[in-house]
Amino acid sequence: NCGGRRFTSKELISHAYGSLRELLEALLRDQSCLEEHVQAVFAKASHGSHRLERIQLATGLQELVAVFGVRLDVNEGTLAELCKKYSRTEDGGILFPEFMSLCRVVLQDRYVLWFPEILPVSTANFVRQNDRHLEEVYKMGTKLGEGSFGIVYRVEHRLSGEQRVCKKIAKSKSDMTSDQILQEIGHMAMLDHPNVIKVYEYFDDPAFVSQIMEPCNGGELQDKVDEFRKSGKAPYDEAFVCDVVKQTLRALAFMHNKPFLHKDLKPQNIMMVDKASSSIKVIDFGLAEMFNPHQKFAATIGGTLLYMAPEVFRQKMTVKIDVWSTGVILYNLLTGDFPFLAQWPPPKGRDEAWWQEQTIEKIKSEPPTKHSRLGKWSAPCLDLLIQMLQKDDKLRPDATQCLDHPWFRGYSEVAPTLSVGVVQCVEAYARMPELRKGIFLLLAHQYEVQAQALLELRALFTHFDVRNQGSLSATDLKAVLIESGMGPLTAERVYHALDRGKQGQINWTEFTAAAIWFSVCRNDRAIDAAFGTFDTDQDGRITAEDLCLVLADDRGHDAWQRRLPALFDELADSPGPVSRPSRRGLPGFFSRVFMKEAAKGGTLEQFRQYVKQKLDFRAGDVLYAVT
Repeated sequence: NCGGRRFTSKELISHAYGSLRELLEALLRDQSCLEEHVQAVFAKASHGSHRLERIQLATGLQELVAVFGVRLDVNEGTLAELCKKYSRTEDGGILFPEFMSLCRVVLQDRYVLWFPEILPVSTANFVRQNDRHLEEVYKMGTKLGEGSFGIVYRVEHRLSGEQRVCKKIAKSKSDMTSDQILQEIGHMAMLDHPNVIKVYEYFDDPAFVSQIMEPCNGGELQDKVDEFRKSGKAPYDEAFVCDVVKQTLRALAFMHNKPFLHKDLKPQNIMMVDKASSSIKVIDFGLAEMFNPHQKFAATIGGTLLYMAPEVFRQKMTVKIDVWSTGVILYNLLTGDFPFLAQWPPPKGRDEAWWQEQTIEKIKSEPPTKHSRLGKWSAPCLDLLIQMLQKDDKLRPDATQCLDHPWFRGYSEVAPTLSVGVVQCVEAYARMPELRKGIFLLLAHQYEVQAQALLELRALFTHFDVRNQGSLSATDLKAVLIESGMGPLTAERVYHALDRGKQGQINWTEFTAAAIWFSVCRNDRAIDAAFGTFDTDQDGRITAEDLCLVLADDRGHDAWQRRLPALFDELADSPGPVSRPSRRGLPGFFSRVFMKEAAKGGTLEQFRQYVKQKLDFRAGDVLYAVT
């Protein structure tokens, strides 16, 4: 219960409740707590009287919500309406029982406003088969590479102008079945992290499966290792090595938390985002495996021999095989060579099978080669290398434990801060209708963020992901927002709004959607391409079913269908800083889409107007008439 005392914000949050939302829920759930709080509010506002006059009612309602750190503005018209509805006296005074009823209604109204029902949206749901022909959607560009499986091209998305990469896999030549190729795409779709390659969509025809992925313009990490091997001089410093290994481990910590094993980590499967920075993306999930946390060992063997952990040959694989592979990559970066390598070419009379047997034996039983180039690197760096190449996987740290190593602290970056622009954007995003949030999540997933903004957001996200799980917890994000000057209630509202997957954590694309929506509004080609994503039948209109198909997964389909018809009224009439143009001047997008008598759907121009509607960047709460 309330402990026989009036609520104070500091006491409630630090002792009784973990959050303002929990406090509000307690008041609505527990009649005695609500009555105790309202009695104290009534006594203060009435100055000890048995009734509230009109001006005192405004004071009482402000005092009611003051514990949440907000000011409630009640205009004269609303006061008059409330007095008329709730007064049981001839002169319009409000007695305690009626004030109690009004307070419950007001708090329920605030709860719906501050913490509206979230319609779940998963970025994995955006990655789907495109039934159109590949070259209808993409302009084919230069060939980037070719292998036994097929060809990789640079392509341009015709609607948005976005540069992407097409991995065109020949079904007849691939050593993977069509189901395995589609499984790889499914794995990639589930991995939403700044250091994991993003897949947008795929095409499946009788001859090819074509994956469409984000471009990485800096080449493979293997290119840098090869340059070191050939020249004898590393084309990078230790800070670069540290950053690459840290990002790789962050990607692994995230994957392993899912839980996923990569099982084929090597420098060829780590791409440099550009030539100027040390930003990386992990690619190639053909061997990745969903790993049951209750399952002791992984089910299938795979990978590249020189990067395989000793336990792979015992067929007892856990997530730590990826840590071993990262240790081999670290050794590559430090020496340009391999830690476990039999004589090559094999001596006379020996063949490749002999070389493989000897290499496996070295991996299983011998220490890493003491390479002369190891001496130029720092002791903390070499200490982590030894730990990652620990043959006993029980003694080998996992990815999260590796990230706690002192080597990374020695190169830790200055703590980034949220810019005023980002703070304003995420606050305004939290106040948007659910459909608009879902559209901006799609835009954040499908379309490229400007390079400089992306670097800032990636630095923020990874720095504040203190648990190294590829997501921001409620505690972490709220602390960052409050430190940036946001009020506690607003910070909770932002967290509530960003958690589109309703998983209790904010993933990478959820974070970027809230941070970049304002700039996306100026990108007409991206908005038009988003319309094209919804308009699957290419008739120039989108309907409620079109929206559901893209935004709603199995968990949220019923909720989306239930809420979609009302979303227009929510946009037009909800209290808060949403600009409310007159109904006569509205674009009519939602009325056309959702009303039975206008089943033709909304046009591209109507969609543009809806997405680009402006929000006011202002704080405060307004109480409109409540029922």
